[in-house]
Amino acid sequence: MAQILSIDDEALLAKSLSRSLAHRGHECQIAGTAEDGLRLLRTAMPDVVLLDLQLPGMSGLEALRQVLEFDPNIVV
Repeated sequence: MAQILSIDDEALLAKSLSRSLAHRGHECQIAGTAEDGLRLLRTAMPDVVLLDLQLPGMSGLEALRQVLEFDPNIVV
């Protein structure tokens, strides 16, 4: 199944979504900030990134730009 990276500062929402995706056979990693998510991106090599736009620190839009620079084929 898919490797999924969830970047969201709403921890309860991210964990709930991760459990639901895992129940369906996907592997999901969670990052609470854009900066942490971008670090995980390089090691996790996800197929899909679920990205909150309103994050503390770096904005979701800036993170989106960097994700697509890293790999323009990742579904965000």
